[in-house]
Amino acid sequence: MSDTTGKKKMGRPSGLDTVNLQEVAELSRSGKTEPEIAAALGVSVSTLYNWRKKSPEFLAAINGWKEVADRVVEDSLYLKACGFSKTISRGYVNKDGDLVECKEEKYFPPDTAAIIFWLKNRKKLEWRDKHELEVSEKLDLAHEIRARRQGINRIQATDQEKN
Repeated sequence: MSDTTGKKKMGRPSGLDTVNLQEVAELSRSGKTEPEIAAALGVSVSTLYNWRKKSPEFLAAINGWKEVADRVVEDSLYLKACGFSKTISRGYVNKDGDLVECKEEKYFPPDTAAIIFWLKNRKKLEWRDKHELEVSEKLDLAHEIRARRQGINRIQATDQEKN
């Protein structure tokens, strides 16, 4: 086997030409990560990354559905953070033996964990757990301790004079 320069290709074929791009797109659409897609295809993660670089079609099969899946999850998180109502259908058998459908509007209240997750990721500076403070003056810890001890001693002395 030779390429356009007349040189023989070395190593074994990559297998990219045998990959079903629809299968790749379906794996991606179902929310699988790249390591999971590689495992499903029976290749290493590094091979999958090489295929992404070599084939725009392969890259599109993976990334096209990832964006759709991410958007669906983002929308679901938003609804869960804000609360929502949904019509739920339930079936039951009445006394005559007939199947009857009953529709009911159910309210799902906002979820605190979803709210926190949303805020920590969308408003990082205001909602993050770690707050950094800038100290403009150096504090002399020994001086601070002496001043507090003197204050305590004055209070104790005043208490002793009253007794």
